Amino acid sequence: MLGSLAEAEAGGLVLLAGGPDDAVARLRPLLLVLGEPVHLGPVGTGAAAKLVANLALLGTVGVLGEALSLADALGLPRPATCRALARTPLAAQVERRRPAVESGVFPPRFTLGLARKDADLIVAAADRAGVDASLARATRRWLTDAEAAGLGSLGVDVAETAYIGDAEVDLKCAEAAGALAVHARWGVTSPTPVTIPVARQPADVLELLSEPEPGPPDLTTATSPTHRTTHLGDHR
Repeated sequence: MLGSLAEAEAGGLVLLAGGPDDAVARLRPLLLVLGEPVHLGPVGTGAAAKLVANLALLGTVGVLGEALSLADALGLPRPATCRALARTPLAAQVERRRPAVESGVFPPRFTLGLARKDADLIVAAADRAGVDASLARATRRWLTDAEAAGLGSLGVDVAETAYIGDAEVDLKCAEAAGALAVHARWGVTSPTPVTIPVARQPADVLELLSEPEPGPPDLTTATSPTHRTTHLGDHR
């Protein structure tokens, strides 16, 4: 099955089917209620195709996310970024996600834990088949980092999340996941990763979160995108 909640509600899922011709034909009227059935071959081909399609989707979303992060860091406005990416092989994903990309509001469509589970299945299948799946492993690491930052259990949009803590590994995981990471410096002496904003006292956290682009004197400039709503807490 390809699609998410919106496609399911609209009866627009793509159903990857594997099995005998007569069995798939018998079930076709039922499958048409859910979306478009695509008969790919004997038993097992539907499941195999799902892994292949999921690899393409997760990899594409990962590339899109990094492209947006790079554009933000280079000072490129989101509308201009979308116009440029619309001329690339990412065009379909950009068009689908453009309202969210330009508004900065990303309603959750699929849980992080399930996405990481799909990446695990893809890597396991590649290992069994003896395939070098370096990109699949990189995608799984990206999802695992996001879970390590506590975002899987929160059930919230990463763009609406801030992580406040003092452990460098946790801060880097949060940053890698796309959350706003803030180093709580009161009472600690460990160095701060250079790209992560600092809160030297609890009041600085509120100042940082209330300003779209926090700056001196007490806070370093945040390089993460602006976060509309923030969920605080140390999720180690």
